[in-house]
Parts: sequence; C-alpha cells; structure tokens
Amino acid sequence: MTGMRLSAQMRAVRCLSAHARRCACALIVAIVVLLISYEIGIAQMKPGDRRKAYGEMRASVMESLLQTLYPGAVVQWDPALTVQIPGEKPRMVDVGVSMRGSAATGEPEGIASIEFEGLKQTFIFQAQSFQRSDRPNFLTELIVFRADMSGHIQR
Repeated sequence: MTGMRLSAQMRAVRCLSAHARRCACALIVAIVVLLISYEIGIAQMKPGDRRKAYGEMRASVMESLLQTLYPGAVVQWDPALTVQIPGEKPRMVDVGVSMRGSAATGEPEGIASIEFEGLKQTFIFQAQSFQRSDRPNFLTELIVFRADMSGHIQR
C-alpha cells in the first residue's frame, strides 16, 4: 500500500512539473511576442513620431531647455534625440523631464536631467557583464525650471 501511495504521489508531482513547464514556456512565448511587437513599433516610427510621443508641452520644454543651456544649439528628434552645439558634432542626448503645474500660476514647472551620449547606460551594461571595474565619471546636469504655457523656459 505504501508503494501505491508513493507511486500516486510521484505521478502527481510529474503532472504538476509538466504543467509548470508548459506555463513557463507559454510565458516565455508571450514575452518574446511582446518584445517583437515593441521592436516593430519602434522600427515603424515616422519622422516626428518621437517628438509626438513626448507630448507637445514636454517636447517644447525639452527643446527650450537645450536651447537655453546651449545657445545656438540645434535640436533634432529623428532618428534619435540629438543636439548640435555650435562648432561641435551632433551628440545624442537623454533629457528626463518631470513637470507639474505651479500652485500659484498654473504654469509648468519642474526638474530636468540632461546626459549626453548614453555613457551611463553603456557603463552600466559593461559593469553588469564584468567588462568594467573602474569608477564611473558621468556629468548629469539637473535643472529646476519654470516655463510659460507654450513650453518656453522662463527661469
């Protein structure tokens, strides 16, 4: 009788582990499909879509920040967000913007961070794969701003 009980338990464990493998495979397939869909969506972006994805106000603030900090700079959105400072080559830039409406005036105010060339992401990737062990040296500019209703920086 103990042998029969053990055999039934073993069958139940095998059945559960087979079910878990099927669920894991289904989950992996779903993740792969989502990633492929995301990549196809990015590949199908048309000129101007990147700027539209940020929304008019946020995109205007980003452009105004870059042009205020780097006078004469030319901002390009496609194929990637770049800024060309006079006398320099275009450089990729990451601009993180968090905004809210001012309690006093209702105009946008917030904080932004600016990083050039994706150096931080590259360093993190290399460090995670044990390709780097040196100290990171990144310049991240943090800017507190107030903008008008059209997204132009006032202060």
